[in-house]
Amino acid sequence: QILVDEEALTRWSIDGIKVVRDQLYRAGIAGAQLPYYENWPNEVRHFNGDIVGPSNVEIDHPTWAKKGVKASCDGATSSIVINNLPGMADEVSSLLQSIELNLDQQRQRR
Repeated sequence: QILVDEEALTRWSIDGIKVVRDQLYRAGIAGAQLPYYENWPNEVRHFNGDIVGPSNVEIDHPTWAKKGVKASCDGATSSIVINNLPGMADEVSSLLQSIELNLDQQRQRR
């Protein structure tokens, strides 16, 4: 029997996209915005010149994900769900294109 933890998969997906975005910012041109940066509150604060606090999933989830409350036998716990799957898919597609462009730029430098 295979058990699926939807909450863990959702958090893993968000963390994975966040890691890819962080790596693309490190590899890219300083000050350049990635596609759909407006989906990420910490990136919006950064590019607006606001003070950026600690980044974690609890604070910095994308706009295509929604934080909610889930009832359990131990009481209410917070959860996060992807409430706009097409928005997430569009962002991932754009990030893949950014990766291709970045790889082309790196090849040209060599």
